[in-house]
Amino acid sequence: MAMKSISRDQNWGVISAVLSSFCWGTTGVFVKSLPLFSASEIIFGRCFVALLATLFWMIFLKESFDYKNKQVWVLGFFMFLYYFFAVFSYQLIGVAECALLLSTSPLFVMFYSLFTNQTLSRRKIAGSLVAFFGMVVVLYPGLIVSKDISGLYSLGVALGLLSSLAISLYSIYAQNLRKKKTPIPDLNQINLSTFLWSTGLMGIALLIISKDIEVSLFNSFSWGLLCMGIFATFLPTIFYGIASKNISSLTVTSIRLLIPVFASVMAFIWLHKSIGVYTVLGGFMVIFGLLYMNKKN
Repeated sequence: MAMKSISRDQNWGVISAVLSSFCWGTTGVFVKSLPLFSASEIIFGRCFVALLATLFWMIFLKESFDYKNKQVWVLGFFMFLYYFFAVFSYQLIGVAECALLLSTSPLFVMFYSLFTNQTLSRRKIAGSLVAFFGMVVVLYPGLIVSKDISGLYSLGVALGLLSSLAISLYSIYAQNLRKKKTPIPDLNQINLSTFLWSTGLMGIALLIISKDIEVSLFNSFSWGLLCMGIFATFLPTIFYGIASKNISSLTVTSIRLLIPVFASVMAFIWLHKSIGVYTVLGGFMVIFGLLYMNKKN
């Protein structure tokens, strides 16, 4: 019976990881479907909805917010930066390209290991090179073929990389906490902190930059952003938390690489965006390289 229980938990963990990847994969489609909204309005709207949903979820679980915990606020801020740069990037470049850029965080973690004189296996080095050249292949049409005269595509790429860097800093900070044997806050705590950062900072930004703040706030509460706040922001964090408790971090990280796949397929179905040869070839190289990096000896 115990073995069956463990197997059931692991299966549910895998299913939850896949569901979280699917939900996060909808982000680009939602952003592209809201062309009349500024990135600030999208970030504020989706995170305000997710904030309310998280509060109700924590009340349901009878879990209080540990607002005095420094780690909660630091990790939440890194997640805010991830959401912030990702939305801006999705507005400027294709869904598939951006989703692949956001999945390159293991490369930044590897660079951190190099700078801190940590030993890297040949497997990690080889995998990172394959992933890097795969990303070059994906971005080649936008940067070279179209010549990117306006520079907007290049800006979108840079913002996508900054988003990936932010989630890498999150991972590195959490990893250092483990080394110091400092307890890592519960995921619900980090989520609430993330959405508090997001609504607070983006609310201030809207107050400063909007000519008509009432219109901006009204825009932020559309049905599209309501759905985005639930399906692409709140639900994936819940599924991710369930997955993290039932399967290894290596398995969760590997399944997260399905996000670009889901994003590309949904962009094709929903937005009628064709998937180019460069995207398919480069995307395969990126995912293979990252999987190879995480493969156990």
